[in-house]
Amino acid sequence: VIARHLQARGDAGAALSMVDRVLDQDARHPDALALKGDLLLQGGRHDQALAAYESLQAADAWRGLRKKIQASVVMNDSVKAVELAQHLVDLDPSSPDGYLVLAALREKQGRYDEAFANIRQAIQHDDKSSTARLALAQLHLRRNENAKARQVFLDMIKSEPGNADALFGM
Repeated sequence: VIARHLQARGDAGAALSMVDRVLDQDARHPDALALKGDLLLQGGRHDQALAAYESLQAADAWRGLRKKIQASVVMNDSVKAVELAQHLVDLDPSSPDGYLVLAALREKQGRYDEAFANIRQAIQHDDKSSTARLALAQLHLRRNENAKARQVFLDMIKSEPGNADALFGM
């Protein structure tokens, strides 16, 4: 908590020292590893940040991979980010989350057909996922496919009448 406060105040050096003290006591502390990686990444020390995230991945595979994907994006290494996102899918192929991360990365690369395919995979694995259906509608909107987006929103409202995202998306 104190390290996050120091980070928020802009004192990354003091925050990093505090995190290192926590890691001296528990080298696998997930929150400390994540914060250390974040601080190093913000400071431009990319290789050290990746090493911290690698340690985090050993303690918490999902969280470590997510952080490594974020670092790869910051480092403009979209190939590595996609590779890591595929590992997310491999960790839990029945979860829509990895597919949605892949879809976001594919869209960022301008690979819209693959992004749509990844979102459809997410929906196939969890057809109740409002996050996946919202991602599909938003991608249609960003592609100026308003009629398709509208249909996705209408389908969401039909199955979830109180879904604020769908209601306001209309």
